[in-house]
Amino acid sequence: MRIFSIGDTHLSFGCPKPKPMHVFGENWRNHYDQIKNNWQQIAKPDDLLIIAGDISWALRFNEVLPDLEWIHSELPGKKILIFGNHDFWFKSKTKLNKTLETYDSIRYLDATYIIENDIAVIGGRGWISPGSLASKDMFDKLPNNREFKEPFTDNDMKIYTREYNNLKKAFEELKNSNQSYKTLILALHYPAFNPQQEDSLFTSLIKEYNVNIFINGHLHGQSIDLYGFTGIKENCAYHLVSADSINFTPKQIL
Repeated sequence: MRIFSIGDTHLSFGCPKPKPMHVFGENWRNHYDQIKNNWQQIAKPDDLLIIAGDISWALRFNEVLPDLEWIHSELPGKKILIFGNHDFWFKSKTKLNKTLETYDSIRYLDATYIIENDIAVIGGRGWISPGSLASKDMFDKLPNNREFKEPFTDNDMKIYTREYNNLKKAFEELKNSNQSYKTLILALHYPAFNPQQEDSLFTSLIKEYNVNIFINGHLHGQSIDLYGFTGIKENCAYHLVSADSINFTPKQIL
């Protein structure tokens, strides 16, 4: 089993008004076809694809169903979904669990873990870390030319702490399960640290539980060069996998 990852698929097949992503740059034009074609060229039936958040622009659950159908039928192999800051459709685990009985190539992680083929994966949304701008978006400029320059807020701190506590619980559950694994992956939508690459509660989890591989999406445009990090940091391999940072081609992680 090989493991690949891509973030920020930003699908909108079921939205009342589909979102044309090329407003963020021509490289995004027909990005869903780019992702599908690139993945189909490299994927094998037993490969695992981690989709690291911002799966869909859908606001309601019925609107995301065509996107889940596309992921299930057009992207070969097994898929794990991580939810991002734009996944407003994800409000009911009951509805999603029922739907995934049909789309059985798809699973999801929401501050939870799975173990497969000696590989443990813990996944969750995460959040921005202190020292970041307020969490609005990481495109350098939105289509209406608005830019977000607000500082990290008290509300950000509440969410950041809550996300950490939820992930900490997942790590403890994995530890106490006494299940064996050779590689531990943490997959979040958000980066593990702020733009200055300072330590955070998330990096403390990486160190405490000896995470081998960290995956994140979320960063786009100029933010990829300014804030993105791919490389080795204190024995953990970090991978930025937002779709435009990897040319809309799922990146092999293992």
